[in-house]
Amino acid sequence: RALPNGPWIAIDTNPSSPFYNRVYAMWAVFAGCCTAQTFVSYAQAFADGTHSDWSTPLRLPDGSNNPQGVSYVLPHVDPDGVVYTPLTNTAPKKGYCCDKITMIKSPDGGVTWNVASVVADNIAAPPARYPNTTFRDGIETTFTVGQQKVNGHYPLYVAYEDYSTGFGNVMLTASYDGGVSWSTPDRKST
Repeated sequence: RALPNGPWIAIDTNPSSPFYNRVYAMWAVFAGCCTAQTFVSYAQAFADGTHSDWSTPLRLPDGSNNPQGVSYVLPHVDPDGVVYTPLTNTAPKKGYCCDKITMIKSPDGGVTWNVASVVADNIAAPPARYPNTTFRDGIETTFTVGQQKVNGHYPLYVAYEDYSTGFGNVMLTASYDGGVSWSTPDRKST
C-alpha cells in the first residue's frame, strides 16, 4: 500500500511575482521502504482566505538513475516566482553509500519542472540511529533561497548531512547561477 509523506508547502508572497499568492504543495508517496515518488500540486489563494481548486498532481522529475526513490521535497519560491526544491535520492541496496541531491525548478508557476543540476553526489547517509544513543537521524537535507540577487540570480543554499568520516558533518553549498553550478561544500563538524 502506498503511503504519502508530507506535504511540504511554499507560498509565493511577492506582489510583483507573476504567480503571487500561488500555494505549492509537494509530497512523496512511498510504495515501500525508500521507493518514493514525489508530486506537486498548486492552487491560487484569494484575499478572503479561500483558494482555487488544486491542480492535478504532477510527478516531479528526480534527475537520478537510481530506482530506490526520492524524498525530502523542500519547496521555496524566489522573488521572481521561480519555484525550487532539492530532491534527496538514497540507495539502500548499496548500503546507503551514495545519496544524491538534485535541484529541480519551475519557472512557470509549477506547470513544468526540470532538473537544474546535481547539488551533491556520493553522500554517505547518516545512520538511522546513531551508535550508543537513542537519537535518530531525520531529514538529511535543508534548503533556502536568498532574497537579494547576486550577479543577477537569487542565491540558493543547500545544507546536508554527510557521514563519510564516521561523524555527522553538516555540509553547506551555494549556487549563484540559478542552480546550474554549486560551490565546493563547506564542512562543519557536529
